[in-house]
Order: sequence, then C-alpha cells, then structure tokens
Amino acid sequence: MCKTMNRQMEGSMNSLVTRYWVPSNPRVCPQTPSIFCVSENIQGQCLTDTLLIQITKTFLDLYSVDISVRDDQGSAHLLEPSLNAKCGYKLKKNYKGDLNLLVSLMACHLYLEGERVLLTIEVEYEQLRNSSLSGADVFSFTCVQKALAVKRKVFCEEEYIEVSLKVDIPFQAGLHHAQDQESPWFFEVHYPDGSLINVDQPWILRNGFGLNISSYYGWITLRVPHSSPIVGKKDVFDYPSLVYTMMAKHEELLIGLRYDLSAVCPEVQVRCAGADVTVSVPIVRTPASGETVDLVFGIQVDGITVSQTDMDERGFLLQHSAQEVTVTYPKKNNIEYKLEETVYRNQLSLVHMWRDQADRSNNLVVIYLPVESCHPDDLNPEFTVTGNEMGFNITYGPIPLDYIVSSISIDGTISYSLADITAQGANVTMIKDVNFQYVNVFAKYGTPVVPRKYIGGTSSQYSTTPSFLFLNSERTEETVKETETHTYNRSDVVFPVLHGSCGDKWICFNVSKGNAEEFWRFYVWEVPVITSQRGYIYRDHGPNFWLCVGIQSPDLLHRSITADSRVMALAVSFRDSVTGKTVVKAEQLCTFLTGGELVCTATGEMKARALRISASPAVDLHSLSLRDPRCGPSEVTDNLTSFEFTVNTCGTTKEVHGDYVVYDNEISSKVTAKDNTTRHTPYKVTLLCQYLQTDQLSLELFSKYKQSLPKPALGQGEFKLSLDIMRDPGYTTPYPKEEFPITKLLRDPLFVEVSVLSDDPGIELFLKDCWGTLGADPSSTLMWPVIKDSCEFKGDKYKTVFHQVKPTRRVQLPGHYKRFDVKMFTFVDMQSKQLLDKEIYFHCAVIICDGQALSSDQACSGACIPGKQRKGRGAWSLGVQHGVVSSGGISLQSSADAATSLLDPDTPSWLIIVSATGLLACLAFMVYAYWRLKLKKRNSNKPVTT
Repeated sequence: MCKTMNRQMEGSMNSLVTRYWVPSNPRVCPQTPSIFCVSENIQGQCLTDTLLIQITKTFLDLYSVDISVRDDQGSAHLLEPSLNAKCGYKLKKNYKGDLNLLVSLMACHLYLEGERVLLTIEVEYEQLRNSSLSGADVFSFTCVQKALAVKRKVFCEEEYIEVSLKVDIPFQAGLHHAQDQESPWFFEVHYPDGSLINVDQPWILRNGFGLNISSYYGWITLRVPHSSPIVGKKDVFDYPSLVYTMMAKHEELLIGLRYDLSAVCPEVQVRCAGADVTVSVPIVRTPASGETVDLVFGIQVDGITVSQTDMDERGFLLQHSAQEVTVTYPKKNNIEYKLEETVYRNQLSLVHMWRDQADRSNNLVVIYLPVESCHPDDLNPEFTVTGNEMGFNITYGPIPLDYIVSSISIDGTISYSLADITAQGANVTMIKDVNFQYVNVFAKYGTPVVPRKYIGGTSSQYSTTPSFLFLNSERTEETVKETETHTYNRSDVVFPVLHGSCGDKWICFNVSKGNAEEFWRFYVWEVPVITSQRGYIYRDHGPNFWLCVGIQSPDLLHRSITADSRVMALAVSFRDSVTGKTVVKAEQLCTFLTGGELVCTATGEMKARALRISASPAVDLHSLSLRDPRCGPSEVTDNLTSFEFTVNTCGTTKEVHGDYVVYDNEISSKVTAKDNTTRHTPYKVTLLCQYLQTDQLSLELFSKYKQSLPKPALGQGEFKLSLDIMRDPGYTTPYPKEEFPITKLLRDPLFVEVSVLSDDPGIELFLKDCWGTLGADPSSTLMWPVIKDSCEFKGDKYKTVFHQVKPTRRVQLPGHYKRFDVKMFTFVDMQSKQLLDKEIYFHCAVIICDGQALSSDQACSGACIPGKQRKGRGAWSLGVQHGVVSSGGISLQSSADAATSLLDPDTPSWLIIVSATGLLACLAFMVYAYWRLKLKKRNSNKPVTT
C-alpha cells in the first residue's frame, strides 16, 4: 500500500519530493502491493549540476509511463524530444532498465522557492495487460541552487548545448523585464554561412531555443539543440566540433555591451584497446579576451563530480597537454557484455575549469562522454544501426585490420567515397583493437545522405539501409549490405514563417524557410512560383528570403477602393509538394494612394475601372457581379475589369458616419468546379463613395427624379472643430460616433486627427495643448498631457509622434488638419493599486491662425508640426481664435496587463494619482487657464464652435 502523502527522498544534495496522488481508478494504488504504486518506485537525487529522477524497472515491467512537467500555471507539458532539447531534459533507461530523467538545474519549468529550485512532474501510467488499471501521480522535487564561483558555464550534452552566463551585478536590475510582454532583450544570431540577423526574445523561443533569464541569481541560460540551423561544424585541433555564435543585448544597458552566449562543443573520440578505454577531447578555451589558465580537470560519474581519490580507486587516468585531454580507464570498470550487447554502467562527463586572465573570470565546461561500442574479441561481422535524436549511428564489424573502406552508402543506392560522404556531413571512424576493427558512421539527420520524408504534423521520418564496399588485403572488392531498412521518426519540422509588410509601392513578405523546405512548394495566390520568372524583387539570405511585389504587378489584388485610397492584397503560402495541402499561408493588406480606379461623380455615379480582383486562373472575370447579380462588368480586358453604376442601383447600401454619408457595394466572383457546383472564392472588392451629410436632401431628390447625385461638398463656410480617432495609420477612415466607446489594448497606437471644417484657404489650424482625462470633462484634475505648447510632452517614455498631412481627395486643404499618434494608457490608484476603469477621453486646445501674414504672435508658430516652422498673425485683428475639442470614450481591453505595466517603477510613462496638495495645485492652474481662454474668446469677433 502507498505510504504517506508526503515523503522525503535523500540524495547527495538532499532532494525533497512531495507527492499528490490523482488516481483515475481508486483501486489501483491503495489496494495493491507497493511495487504497483508509483510513489514506491520513484526517487529523486540532486547531482552536481542536474536533478536525477528515476522510476524502477520493476514498475516499468508492469506499466507504460508518460512523464510531463508542469509550469507555474499548472499546465502539463509532455516530455518529447524537441521539448527535451529545448528545455534541458534527458530521458533514457540505464543499464539496469530503470528509467532516468536527468534535468538541468537551469531547465525550463524549474522555479525558485527561496534558495531552492522546484520541479513538478506528472507521471501517467497504464497497466500493460489491463488498460483500465491506470492513474496519474504528481511529484515535486527541490534542489539547492548552489552559487558557483564561475561567470560562464557550458554543458555539451547529448542533444543540446547549454550556456549559462552570469550578468554583471550593476545590470541585474534590468533582468526582471525579460518576462514582460515587450522584452528589452534582443539577440544577434550568426548562421554558419556568415549571415547575421538581430531578433527579439519571442523569435528565440519560437525557433526551438531554450531561454531562461533569472533576475534572482543574475543568470542568462540558453539551450541550443544540435539540430538548430545556427549550429555548424568545424575542426578544433583536428576534432570535429559543433559551433554556434549568439550575442545577447539589453536596450536599457550600456551601448555596445553584449553578453556572449556562443559555444564550441567538440565531438569526443573513444578508442577501445585491449582491456582499456581511452577518451580524447580537445581543450576549448573560448570565448577568451586574453591569456587563459587551466584550473581544474575532472570527471563526473552519473552527474556527480568525483574526487581525485575516487578517480584513483576507479582506475581513471586523466592526462592533458596544451591542446588535448585524455581519460583512460579499464573496460571492466564501466562495461559489461550481455548476449553480445555492450552495456555501460555509468554516464561519464569531463569537467574543465579555466580562467580568463583579462577579466579574471572563471569558466566551467562539462562535456558529455557518449556511449561508444567496445565489442568482445570475436570476428562475426554484422551491422548495428541505432537512431537517436541526432542521427543514425551505423557500425559494422568486427572486420580484419587489413580491410579498407572504399565507399559507403546510407540509403543503399547512392555510394560515396570517404571524402565525399564526409563533405556531406557524415562522420566516418575506424575503431581499431589489437586484432580487429570496426567501421562506424554517424549520419546526421538533415544532411543530404540521409533520406527524409514528411509524415504529417511536425514529424519527419529518416531511413537508412546502409551498405559498405571494402578492399581486402588481396585488393579484391567485397560489398556488405544491411538487409533491413531502419527508420526513425523525429518531431523536428520547423514550418516556414510568413511576415508581411507594406512599402510605398510594394507589398513584401519576409519568409523564414524553416528546416524542411524540400517538402514544400511556394505559391502566390493559387500559382506555384518560380520567383525569377515573375518580375518580383527576391533576395535569398539562406534561412530566410525577401519577396516584394510592386503595385503594378497583376498579383496585387484590390480589396477595398475609395476615391482617395486603395487597399491591395497579396497572399502567399507553402503547400505539401506531394499532396498539395496548404501548410502555412498568409495574406497582407496595404493601403496605397489612389490610382484613379474609383471615381465618385457629381451625378451620383460610381465608376470603378481596371480592377484586379483575381490572380487565380480558375476565375472567369465575366462571371463577376456586384451585390445584385444582374449587375455585371462593363468591360473586361487583359485580366482587368470595370464597373459603372449609380448609387441607388445594383444593391448599393448607404451608411451614415458622423457628417458623412457612405455608399458601399461589393464585387465578388464565382468559380465553377468540375462537379458543376458553384463555390464563392475569397476574392472580393469593396467600393466606397463618401459625401457630406448636409447634401442628403438634394441627394434624395436628385436620386428620386434624376437617378444621380450631387458632387461631394468641399466645406460649409463656418468654423467647426472635429477630433477623430482614426482606424488606420493612413488616416483614411475615422471611427463613427455610434461605435464609441471603442476598445484598445495597452500601448496600442491611437491615430488622432484634429480638423477645422471651413472653405477658407487662408486659415490654418495649430495644436496648442492636447491631453487625456479620466472621463469626458476636459478640466478634470486626473489628466495626462500628450502635447504641450505645440510639442510632444517630454515627460513620457512613449513620445507623441506628429504626421505631416498631404492633400488627398478627402483632404482638400491640408492646413485645416493636424495628425499625431499616441500610445494607449490608463490611470491607476497607487494606494489600492487598482485601475480606474472609466473611459479615457482626449482633448485638444486649438488655435486658428491666418497663414499668410507674418507677426510676432508666438501662438501660431507650430514649431513641432512637420513642415510648419513658420509664424503667422491671428486670423482676425483682435487676436487668434481658440477652441477646445474632445474625442469619444476609449476603453482599455485588459485591466490586468495594464496594471502590471503601469505599476512597473522603471517605466517612465506610468501615471500616478496625485496627492491632495498636487490635486489642488493642478485644479487651480486649470481654472486660471480656463478663464484666460474665456476672456480671449470674448475679445474675438468670430467665435469657434465645437
């Protein structure tokens, strides 16, 4: 029967395990002997640098087991190869048949509790002969996190490389930002081909790297799987080695300060000679900024660093030169043979500590020593093929010492010489003993010599049917071939990532290829693309490429058209080259100035000309129609189509948006499938014509009797102010009044347009002050300035950005408009630390000036408005005209996110509820300013209305 709910497991460093039992069948654990209970068959032990969790063979002989790790939210993550390599886990059986889970003390999902690190795992089990007998147990393990006297630690593991770097103490305060939504950390990533990119922290995590940034101990830990495309191979003292280069930077630290997270991990050479095994490794002392001194060479046995006395007792002989370290030990100390199978009792690692004399820092390197085959003294040659997460390990032998390898085939069809197969990424080693030798080939996945196919999801299947060609002592050829095809399924497919962007005259995609581009074909819309044949701008940068398509290309389709602008679309995708199934796809919309495609006439006609709405050859342009299917195209030429209709026909709808009436119609297409059914395609175009609402009476009469419309109005002659929140950065469409209050996320950009509606070209609008308030009252004491004295408010980290106004069909007089954008914020009560969740309103104090004559009036300088450095006198002789205009309400979507960010003491833009004294002073100042504005208004000949 299971023991108590809490039990303590003793290890070399005191590991504590706490158990919470969650059985799916209450009869499994309490009513069976203890060997059937997980808690009686699991133990934890804290090693030098890792946590070891072990489940006994006794339990595994009766139950199948799945192990997951839990994060701090309680979510479970199943241990599988890609997660293990990314996060610092290793799961394998030892020579006794026990299941060992080795966890780096810098792994993902380890959390600090005081001076200890905590890992929680979930063990799901199911009886092999009776699936109804199943359950799940949850265990927590803790280990003391020891502070080592080193600045840098490198672990060369079986599946990944782990680098931990101590951050300089003056900069540790900045580390807490690393878990924020907008992390201040960014990284300089080097690829083996010499290309370099700068990426942010989310990119690192999306691309299969493990990254922990600990503000408590000041460590940055990076784990790079061997399969990552940034990992290359080079020789270090004639040893093949895995190498990558990466630098970490922090936007708030010193300019030029970089943390080097690069690493070099050499491949280990193992030789079996007689009764001894010799392990050789080159000594790597990088990165170093000066002379180096070796401090310690040692051995870890099963994750525990052993003393010199223990090494002597075990028969380990450690020797080193300036370039190489070797460890020799008797086979019998670590190897035994079972039915001609080599079994290793212990996992060995080499430890090397050295000092960089330039900065007086200590560096620690731990190199995992892989298991290699040492066979008994008989000559019965055969193939031994094993697959792991890195590649196929192929061994043939034992063979006589005079046999020479002439060529090697991994797939059983294409043969390579030793030089050629090495150049293709395979590693060929001759393991010689006194009387015989073995041929060992390590064929890494992802190299051209190893066949690979896509089997769905994120999984690839690799295969090998090896064959070797030998020359014997008589110089005759002898071919040996494995009769079985060996396969290994690996969750290693990184899908392409499509990121669209807009240019002045282009729509572009930055495409990360992933690591399986041989499986996919690239499409633009429905057409497979050879980029060099379509007039695109194409730049290949190895792991990614740029594709840009100009606005004149037929592959840019119209999505929405007004008299002022056009929204164009480009869609790209990757599809399975065998099945044609879409793997990833993306569509990018961009707004450009009008190309004259839509004309809204004075007689109420909508003329849409030369529209591109389909890049698919399956679309018949003659089948296009407006909402009323009876309204077809007026012209179809060269894959372009045109429509002409009046606003009261063809299903055109009318909507009122503030002071404007908008007429809307839509062009769509249909495709006839092979089975004679009709399906709608996603190719649609929206047509919009906008008129001033004051012409609505004339519009209705004109439409009723003359089937037409008046021309759009240019202005009404009296001054009327408007403050609009715009939908897009192109300032083409405002939010209508009926949609307020609108909802935004914290730090979303708000695109603000302030205008004066007038047909007088001699006046110009300037912004004096703009601010946000909690509630609609512009004189509220709970306010935050965004523009001060015509310039951006300098007390905020997120500066107001002004935008120059250019003439368009909607904007006839640019001097009547001012535009800027601000980042969304909210207000927080610092005593209760709660958001004040009223709506935010924006207000602007504006000035109407005469833009022609010069004067000494400083109010009309507009010094911070792009292109407006001039001064002008007031529009009337008694002074400039003033007014205050306000927006509709804006709500914050996520209160929790806003509170977290605003309460961050290092964020310059946090807003604090002022004290009683501050409130009184602020209120007095605003009352004074208010009466000053009223006094100026009374002296003006012509008031401004809002």
